[in-house]
Amino acid sequence: MWTLDGAVTRLLAYLAIIAVFLIAVGSFDTLVYGLSFAGWIFYGSAVLAVPILRYRLHQCIWVPMIFVVVVFITACYLVVSPFINGPGMETIYACLFIFSGLIFYFPFVHFKYHPKIMDHITMFLQLAGKTRKTRGCTLQIIRKALRKFRWLLP
Repeated sequence: MWTLDGAVTRLLAYLAIIAVFLIAVGSFDTLVYGLSFAGWIFYGSAVLAVPILRYRLHQCIWVPMIFVVVVFITACYLVVSPFINGPGMETIYACLFIFSGLIFYFPFVHFKYHPKIMDHITMFLQLAGKTRKTRGCTLQIIRKALRKFRWLLP
């Protein structure tokens, strides 16, 4: 289990610094247009995971399939429409940024390449973010938190 001693606050500060940098470089409209395109790719992927997990885990996921279909079709439209209307530079940059992750995926995940420096980088980031590994299970913490906020759930 990972404990977060103020890590959320530091994460929000990092995100705010990145957002200020992105707005300073371009305009707010450019930022929103490029990130909304990328966001809908991930929303569509997450919604597509619902029927796959329902089939593989044989557990009932409490989302009606009509919502899954409607959100997935909407996400597909919002991802494809910028290319049909003539892709702007924001869309091309967003695609390049997303696909640049393949540079890291293939050596580190697919081919399981693990250089020694990665352990030092991981330790540095854990110390910088003040996260540390402790005993326990993350699922137990999530269940405990959900019990506290049960009144929010339908």
